[in-house]
Amino acid sequence: MRPKRLYSESEKETITRKLAEFYSNKPAEYGFYDHRAGYYQTYAEFIERFATDKTGKHLELGCGNWQIPQSIAEKGYKEVIGCDFFADEQLSAYLEKLTAKNASLIKYDGLNIPFPDAYFDSVSSLCVVEHIVDIEDVLNQMDRVLKPKGVLIIKCPNWSGINNPVRALQYLTLHRHRYWQYETLIESIVGFFRALGWYFEAKFSSEPKWILVYPRMKNGTINFESGDDDVVHLCQPESFKKYFAKKGYKLLLYNRGEGESGFAKRFNSWFPSFATTINIVAQKQ
Repeated sequence: MRPKRLYSESEKETITRKLAEFYSNKPAEYGFYDHRAGYYQTYAEFIERFATDKTGKHLELGCGNWQIPQSIAEKGYKEVIGCDFFADEQLSAYLEKLTAKNASLIKYDGLNIPFPDAYFDSVSSLCVVEHIVDIEDVLNQMDRVLKPKGVLIIKCPNWSGINNPVRALQYLTLHRHRYWQYETLIESIVGFFRALGWYFEAKFSSEPKWILVYPRMKNGTINFESGDDDVVHLCQPESFKKYFAKKGYKLLLYNRGEGESGFAKRFNSWFPSFATTINIVAQKQ
């Protein structure tokens, strides 16, 4: 039954390696790129709402290319650094396109952020944490490099949400093609009840519950055809809420009132732990 849960340490190690191979040679159509430049501007405006101190340093973790650091830097921050799992030739090409003087790009190993403790005034990530197997280790790294009173901003899809199997039913019925990993009507129907189960699993766990799944695979490699076929972390919002509570953060935003449509904004306000997309802002104490 898709998506297939990912449990054992050996499975996690294998998938982490497969993801590294995929991102080192990802297809040209992967990600947003130039045709979504307006989306990056909206994202930069979202960051500006919460990271109000522009005199310090801002880190964008998993920036993908030059466009997000560029958009954030254009808001007037003193220094913006984009960090990602770049191949050398990718980094060189993206640096040539980066024009903002207050922005730069660096590569890292996917886990250890190469900066000292309490170095940044704000840290953010856009559509990154759903692609990470060792999610708590990466969040701990983000926490480590963030100064006290700094803000940590996460925006990503909620692949654990009930909206996904419902949308899959619509796609399969009306358009005759899959939505994400839901490839049959049965998978979509069962997926609705699995989504409820994922919520209760995270809600009643004593620790943050990072629910992992296999990416879409074929012949031992990631079978990427469309956006988020490479997702491994379902991003149940309750897990993030528990993580930040454990770390002593103050939640400034937990999905309520956010979304790209009027319906999404209302739904996310009524049912923030089932949010169609995740918008979380937390302040380090």
